[in-house]
Amino acid sequence: MYSEPVNRIIRNIAEIQVSALESLSRDSYNTKLLDDLISKDDYESVRDELIDLYKQMVEMPQLIKLLNEYQLGVCVHILYRMEDEWLLENGEGVYGVWHILFELQGKFHPEYKLIIS
Repeated sequence: MYSEPVNRIIRNIAEIQVSALESLSRDSYNTKLLDDLISKDDYESVRDELIDLYKQMVEMPQLIKLLNEYQLGVCVHILYRMEDEWLLENGEGVYGVWHILFELQGKFHPEYKLIIS
């Protein structure tokens, strides 16, 4: 179980992802752009699964542990972009989530421990 400041930051990240993914549903340009790469059904299925995952993460921030490497990278990017704003209100949460994200990325890249040590 994470502390409440950490949970707040994880929820913020998840809400940004839900909003971004839902905007893809409304943007016909993106859908047309992807038609050559992936079938519409596959695209919608993956998008909807990610929306569900991030909505669940809003309710249960611990689900961040289930993200794959790419989605962790997306969370790192969101935290990087929002860090300055969120630090003003919740520095403890920001630093806590950075620690969690780097720890989780370590399971995909154990060599990070060698670099950091």
